[in-house]
Amino acid sequence: MEPETHSSLNQTKNQPMKNLVKKPKVKPRKNRDLMIPGDSALSGQRALILAAVLMSWYAIASGTNMAQAQSVPAYPKGVWAAAGVDDDIPPELANNLGIVGVGVNEDWSVVNPAPGVYDWSQLDSRVAGAKAAGFRKISIAVTDSSSKTPAWLLDLLAPDQKIALIDNASQHKTFCQNINSALYWNPVFHQARLDLIAAFGAHYTNDPAIVATNAAAFANHNSNDWNIQDFVGTVRCPSCPQPPPTLCDSQTVDQVQQWLDAGWTEAKMLRVGKEIIDAAAAAFPNQNIKLPIGGLTDNRMSTPDGDPAHGNYSQLARDIENYVYGN
Repeated sequence: MEPETHSSLNQTKNQPMKNLVKKPKVKPRKNRDLMIPGDSALSGQRALILAAVLMSWYAIASGTNMAQAQSVPAYPKGVWAAAGVDDDIPPELANNLGIVGVGVNEDWSVVNPAPGVYDWSQLDSRVAGAKAAGFRKISIAVTDSSSKTPAWLLDLLAPDQKIALIDNASQHKTFCQNINSALYWNPVFHQARLDLIAAFGAHYTNDPAIVATNAAAFANHNSNDWNIQDFVGTVRCPSCPQPPPTLCDSQTVDQVQQWLDAGWTEAKMLRVGKEIIDAAAAAFPNQNIKLPIGGLTDNRMSTPDGDPAHGNYSQLARDIENYVYGN
């Protein structure tokens, strides 16, 4: 469990948080939220938070139907803790008054085990654990990408609506394995994500302890952001023999070309992003909605001149910002 440092946040609107794991044996601390004052919320149906957290992030805080929404809590500046899916909150974290809030998450495949069926029990227990540890500001997320996609949903998609991408991150359990990811613009997959967001918000938006949510991710990578997996180069996998599905020895990878061959375009990414953002705003009128955006200096997918080697995500980030602000 590593602290997540939010060094600057220009606040926005609508969101409470929830999270975490099992109840640790620690005394609740009452004054945690008095240590660092929060920012004020901006008005408007959509607003953008710009945060610096080890890399460039954007966070979108949105809200609709304001007549029915409770007052949106300010997103507190300071150090947040991020708890893993199976992590308890250790006493040293719970007793650290410098930690202003905690983030918890669960995988899409766990909370949505069958079409139209949602099981929030694991995430509920993490939220309860965070509250028991004295956290009154919680951020909540469902990791809804790549290997976290429910198997039943991937099974519904035709082979040409999925893309097999090698996991090049050596710290992952799936390192050097091909992970089937849905083409995120596929209408069946996209609708399933919209349904997930609606159910997610219906279950959690009225909890005042939940002040933020990562519910606006709109590409399909191994994190709650907007990035697609776009590694180009050599992945140095373990030597053979390795049990399948692990690949052996060095693998030459061009994931940019894989995405382009599958039909990726900036226009598709922007269209899906707008619809996901709108869905998150409707589902979470009482929370800050965060959308991390990384890779702004990555010269890979965004192609202003048609050459994948000459682009980056910067223009797409501006397009999303303009949409959120209504420019």
